[in-house]
Amino acid sequence: EQSAYRELLKLREREHQVARSRNNSNRASANSEQFQQQLQQLELTQREDRYETQRMAQSQQQTERQEDLQALNRLRDLARRQNEMTDRLREAEAALRQARSEQERQEALRQLKRLRDEQMEALRDVDDLQQRMENQQNRQRMVEARERLDDSREQIRQSTEALEQGMLSQAITATARAGQQLEQMREEFQRRTSSQFSDAMRDMRDQARELDEEQNRIADEMQRQIEARQRSLAGDNMSRELAERIERQRQAMDELVDQMKTTSEQAEVSEPLLSRKLYDTLRETDTENLNRALQATGELLRRDFLPQAKEIERRAGEGIEGLREGVEQAARNVLGDEAEALRLAQRQLDELIRDVNDEVAQAAGAQRTQSDDANEPTRRAGRRQANAQQGMRDNPQDSGEEQDQPRPGETAGAGERQQAQENGLQRGSRRGQTRGNQNERTDPTGRGGVRTDGGPRDDQGDRGPFTGEDFLTWSDRLRDVEDMLPDRDLRDNAARVWDRARAVRAEFKRHGKEPQWDLVKSQIMDPLAQLRQRVTERLAQLQSDEALVPIDRDPVPDRFADVVRSYFENLGRQENP
Repeated sequence: EQSAYRELLKLREREHQVARSRNNSNRASANSEQFQQQLQQLELTQREDRYETQRMAQSQQQTERQEDLQALNRLRDLARRQNEMTDRLREAEAALRQARSEQERQEALRQLKRLRDEQMEALRDVDDLQQRMENQQNRQRMVEARERLDDSREQIRQSTEALEQGMLSQAITATARAGQQLEQMREEFQRRTSSQFSDAMRDMRDQARELDEEQNRIADEMQRQIEARQRSLAGDNMSRELAERIERQRQAMDELVDQMKTTSEQAEVSEPLLSRKLYDTLRETDTENLNRALQATGELLRRDFLPQAKEIERRAGEGIEGLREGVEQAARNVLGDEAEALRLAQRQLDELIRDVNDEVAQAAGAQRTQSDDANEPTRRAGRRQANAQQGMRDNPQDSGEEQDQPRPGETAGAGERQQAQENGLQRGSRRGQTRGNQNERTDPTGRGGVRTDGGPRDDQGDRGPFTGEDFLTWSDRLRDVEDMLPDRDLRDNAARVWDRARAVRAEFKRHGKEPQWDLVKSQIMDPLAQLRQRVTERLAQLQSDEALVPIDRDPVPDRFADVVRSYFENLGRQENP
């Protein structure tokens, strides 16, 4: 056996692993030239490098996922609007039926006319979604979705025609049917295009965070009650209210635990990592003891045993905090890194705010330019008259010649204005050439790119998302930000901004008038800036648990204002003796 083992060792030295170099460069040592020549005579298998193909496949999958998310967002919005339209039509029908005076009846009819205009806007949005589904990259994947969307479009069209003819019952029926079809499409589309546990984990994460925050507020309130009783031997009797809040906490925790158990069982096959993490969180938290701790805390509060209740509440708070951390870790496996999503949302918000700010500034500059051009003949006539009078006083013989010669300042100013106008026209033409090949959305008024209230808008060009052709792209980017945000409150803020932006754009398309830029700034740009600030604060909290992050900017209470003022005054005198 030993001799056989030695022979095997000798054979092992003669085995070599050979691969063809990609750049065909062979570095041989001086004592292996013969071996290298033998290797070059071998016919080696050519292994193809498939990394480039893999990267192309990943890029294509990412593009398809992005298109699916955009279609899903639009379906969700259309379904929500049709459901709301059904309720508003029923309210308008009731108001029209209960109208006792001609004024009330006319107001109800005007409301119905506004609802009909909104249905026409929804019809155009459906056409946009169909056009998006008919793109080359989506045509084969979304054949069934396009056919079902066409049925929903027919229902919306029938609703619009029924409103024009005054048949409210038929309009309500068609609108309700369209809302149901769109809602079913949204659910099926979401199940097919996204992970089936994404929404469930996002909801559970929001519930766990809200549960932990409320428990912290209850703990702070209990501590304040204990300190108040130690000072005054009486304090406020808030124990019963705290007991009710603890009971609501217990019920909310039971619902969260049941949802975690259900998700863990459903994800056992398709998402084993998620299932295991949820199971471990439930086991480590010991939810049964946590439930009993909350029950005991509520009972002690009802009996007004506040110190004992505070001790048990502390253990319950630790259990809820562990539950929240476990749910967040499980959600991270499905939803991805929250910090990276917030950073991407922050960059997107910066671009959205910059686009709106540029359009507002450009509109303000255009108004000032028009005002200056309108007043220029008056100012020029005044300067000529003043120059003529001054020339007659100084040199009467040369006054006639100076009247016809422009002053150097006038020549420079006219040249600068002419150059600015030429640059503006060039920018407008370049912008028009860039967007000339894009799919244009037909104006419902039939005006296209020309305004009927005063002439074409070619002197300004397509200035931005609200008055140009970039609103669809801008709104899609805002929808992307809404999907990136992890908190429900932040997503609701982004959705409200999107609704206001859509209303401003619809008003511009309907009437062809410039938006009220002060309202655009206060209702769209300022809320976007506030949303970005909240995203920054949330990102700072995630990046460092020990960092001091400004959560709010509440003013100093009045009773401490003098103390704070004197503190900073003393601090300034110490730094500047």
